[in-house]
Amino acid sequence: MQLAKNVIDIGLSTNNLEPMLRFWQQDAGIRSDHVQPIRRGQKQYRHDAHGSVIKLNHHVEPLPDAAPSGYRELLIARDGVGAPRRMV
Repeated sequence: MQLAKNVIDIGLSTNNLEPMLRFWQQDAGIRSDHVQPIRRGQKQYRHDAHGSVIKLNHHVEPLPDAAPSGYRELLIARDGVGAPRRMV
């Protein structure tokens, strides 16, 4: 398999934007890049993680109930952090 790039992008969906922005920008320390309109009622808040993109998809309409899925753990290395920290 030949991948387009050597990093991975993560996409998350939410109706509760403010806590998500606070976590990724302040707690995880990921730099906000820009906001991209996707369609009416949805904007994508893109964050640069050294080439990877953390995409927070904010939906105005309620998201359907769904069983938990996706990644169980994500490790992000960054300057100034010498040891792993568990965050939820």
